[in-house]
Amino acid sequence: MEQVDKAVSETYEVTYEVTGKTVDSVSFHDGGGTATAPNLVTAEQPGAAWTKTVTLRGIMPPAVSPSSVENTADLTCKVIYKGKVIKEATGEAATAGGCVAVSPITAR
Repeated sequence: MEQVDKAVSETYEVTYEVTGKTVDSVSFHDGGGTATAPNLVTAEQPGAAWTKTVTLRGIMPPAVSPSSVENTADLTCKVIYKGKVIKEATGEAATAGGCVAVSPITAR
């Protein structure tokens, strides 16, 4: 039972990075909500290079998804945990599904 409690309540920090010539918005899990229904926040007009560090909980998956009306080919999203990129997508993959990683708490 201790492992289950740890998997649900332990926190971890990730950094989201989005780059591209024209980024219209970035949606991401900000740590609010529950593991099965995470809070999704949107940053409008974030600029060509956007970075955000958030604290997530337990099995909550880190997720970031950029959108752009034009120039989707140069969009890149990353999820970084303890200095390592654990998920990265570029171009169509970045706008279609974004970057969704498995929680490092459950990946152990």
